[in-house]
Amino acid sequence: MENIRICRITREQENEAKALLPTELSEVLLEGTPITAFAASLPEGAAGALAGFAEGSSFRIEWLYVSPEYRRRGLGSALMEALAELLADEDLIISAEYTLTDADMETLRPFLLKQGFTQEEAGYPRYSLGTVKDLKIKAGIPKEALQYEILPFSEVPKDILVSAGIEAEKQDRPLPQGGLLSQNVLKDYSFCVLQDNEVRAYATVEQKAEDLLLISSLWSGISDPRILMLMLLQASVLLKKAYPGSTKVALLALNETSEKLAKKVFGFLQSATYVFSKDA
Repeated sequence: MENIRICRITREQENEAKALLPTELSEVLLEGTPITAFAASLPEGAAGALAGFAEGSSFRIEWLYVSPEYRRRGLGSALMEALAELLADEDLIISAEYTLTDADMETLRPFLLKQGFTQEEAGYPRYSLGTVKDLKIKAGIPKEALQYEILPFSEVPKDILVSAGIEAEKQDRPLPQGGLLSQNVLKDYSFCVLQDNEVRAYATVEQKAEDLLLISSLWSGISDPRILMLMLLQASVLLKKAYPGSTKVALLALNETSEKLAKKVFGFLQSATYVFSKDA
């Protein structure tokens, strides 16, 4: 193994490893939320990072990344070894979940299996929608849908979104992890329908990695499901302007209802969730 240096990333050191971590994890570190993060460096500089957190009886790996030019040089293995050493005395299961293309998994799956992970069935899966450039919403936007006031979250009063989130939890509606006001939700690309200052439908978009956007929740209390198409159409137009065309897009089906709605909006859905786990 090369001259690899592994160190813990702390709140004070966050800026040094910022380029290696997704935005939401950097923000979590700065807020002081207890997550575990490591950076891997070669003599020429920082080249990889791993981050995750303990949740119940498991440790969830949220991020494992090595810069493309430094791959196949032992950095990923060194990061996993550092995590294993840290958790050696803990009775935990280490889990990892990815939304990737089959081509990406051709390299990641062998690595994880070599590290002692086993592949498991996903609960509610994520579905690949292709890339931002290819993102397509099924045609058929009704003219009458224009009577609804559709706004990005960034233009909706906070108290309205708070109320909508509380009601969504009561009614067991799909919600992003952390709720509608989660820092991971892209407020300019997530939309909702307002009627009398009440949220009647919403579609949320999160950035889960540098090259991965996730449509994390779809819900509509309006009988015509095509309203979802209108919200997602607006989101897709803005995303195509703001993100590289190669950015991957996926959808999370949080329950059977949201899965059915997604199929109506996007047509055929291709499962793209991969779950791995092993004992610490």
